[in-house]
Amino acid sequence: MTYKKVAFGGLLVLLLVVLATPFLLPQKAHDLDSTLKKLGEIDQKYNTNWKQESIGGMLIGYSFIDDALGDIDNLEGELKSQSEQLQGKTELSTWEEVLSKLTDARKKMLLAEKEYQKYEALGPAGELEFEYILGSPVVTEKLDCKDMEALDKGQRFLQTVLDLSQEFQNSMDFVLQNAPEARKAELIGTDASKPAFYLSQLGKVSTQVKINKWAVDTCKRKVYKLNVNS
Repeated sequence: MTYKKVAFGGLLVLLLVVLATPFLLPQKAHDLDSTLKKLGEIDQKYNTNWKQESIGGMLIGYSFIDDALGDIDNLEGELKSQSEQLQGKTELSTWEEVLSKLTDARKKMLLAEKEYQKYEALGPAGELEFEYILGSPVVTEKLDCKDMEALDKGQRFLQTVLDLSQEFQNSMDFVLQNAPEARKAELIGTDASKPAFYLSQLGKVSTQVKINKWAVDTCKRKVYKLNVNS
C-alpha cells in the first residue's frame, strides 16, 4: 500500500512538471509582426492608431501620452532582454536594431505630439497668425508684445516638434530600409500607405517658428529702446 502511494505521488509530481513545462520555456523573441502587434495593442488601450496620427491632423489624447510612453518603455525592455535572440541579420543590420528603431520612432511621435499639444494649449497668445499670399507667408494680425512670453514658448514647443519629427523619420526610414518586409502596406507601408506622420504639416510649423521668433525679437528690441530712453 505504501509503495502504491509513493508511486502515485511520483506520477503526480511528473504530471505537474509536464503541465508546467510550457510556462518554463523561454519567451519567444519578438519579430516585426509581434512588435507591430504590441504597438497596436497599446494603441487600442489609448483609443488611437499610430499609422493615422500626424502633426496638424489626428493626435493621441494628451492625457494618454505619458502612459503610452511607459508602455513603449516596457516593450523596449522586452527587446533588450531578448538581445541575444535578436542578433539575426536583416539586409543591413540586426533585428535588434530594426525593432529598437521602430519603438524609437513611435516614442518620437508621441513626444512630438505632446509638444504640439502644449503649443495648442497656449491659444491665440502663442502664435502670430499668418497666411500664404502668392506662396509667401504674410502676418495677418497686429503684434501685441504682452504676448511675448507665450510667443516665445510657442516657438520653442514647435521647434522641438520639428526636431522630434525629424528623429521619427530617421528611425522609421531605418526600419523601412533595413527590413524590406516592413514596406508591405499591412505592416508599415510606403508611398500611399505610409504612416500619416510622414505627411505632418511641418512646413507650416517651421514658418510659425520663424514668425514667432521674429515677433519675440521685435518685442525685445522695443523693450530695449524703452529702457534706453527711460
